[in-house]
Amino acid sequence: MTKVLIAIFLTSMSIINAQNLIIRNFTDKNRYMIGDYITYNLEIKYPANYKITLPNFRDSIKQLDYIKAENPKMENVAGKIIYSQKIIFSKYEQDTIVIPELVITLKDKNNNLLKGSTSPIELIIDVFQVSESKDIVDIKKPVKVPFDWLIAFFIFFGILLLASVLYFIWRRYGKSKTHNISEAKIILPPYQVALDKLSELESKKLWQQGFIKLFHSEITEIIRKYFEDEFQFTALEMTSNEIMCELRKIQRAQSILIVAENFFANADMVKFAKFQPLPSVNEDMIKLAYEIVSVTKKDSIKEEMKNV
Repeated sequence: MTKVLIAIFLTSMSIINAQNLIIRNFTDKNRYMIGDYITYNLEIKYPANYKITLPNFRDSIKQLDYIKAENPKMENVAGKIIYSQKIIFSKYEQDTIVIPELVITLKDKNNNLLKGSTSPIELIIDVFQVSESKDIVDIKKPVKVPFDWLIAFFIFFGILLLASVLYFIWRRYGKSKTHNISEAKIILPPYQVALDKLSELESKKLWQQGFIKLFHSEITEIIRKYFEDEFQFTALEMTSNEIMCELRKIQRAQSILIVAENFFANADMVKFAKFQPLPSVNEDMIKLAYEIVSVTKKDSIKEEMKNV
């Protein structure tokens, strides 16, 4: 029976040695001052076919104040994993503490467990010793620093260079800004914009060259845009009937209702009924457009004079 027990013991020892679990833990020193960072080093060597499970360092080492855990490093060497990690702690009161044992658990694919533990570490947290019997003195005597002319030259050169750059920027962009202000765009009143566009359209002589639909499209767009800017409603997105309904609601537009209705009737016939207008109709479209703008222009100028 004794021989059997010895054989089993030796067999189990050989299995453990084959698994070759090595755990090493240490700190960079054993005595610290209050507030120092305490670096706890953990190194584990274990078979590559095992998966390691580590304890929660924050909860397991409550004697110290947890700061952070650095990213672990893992290296595979000849079928062995070498795991290393640093955990940073601190302590803010004088004390003598013992970092307890930490249990390390490993498991392979067959759920075979392998356990080990770290060694306890004793640390001393101390304070600076102050002698009340001695006077307060400087740690070192004041050191007189000689004047460095080279540094003074570079400082002077840097200030001069900065001033030159700022002057260049002011000369280049400061004047440009002033120039741009003097060339500010003048915003013309809606009636002036419409009259200018009608004059430009006349000079193109579109309908005289056979571009009748293009002529009617451009002239209606000019009047629609004029209504939109002058009376503040979305005329460019409306049908002719919708525009007439809006004009009937506006007091200043009452004097052009008949003219506008004739204008849009001619334009719609050309656009939707494939109507080929006589040259006189095209000439009337120009006259009606000028009349719409001219009549409402007078009312617009009167409104501007009232507001002055």
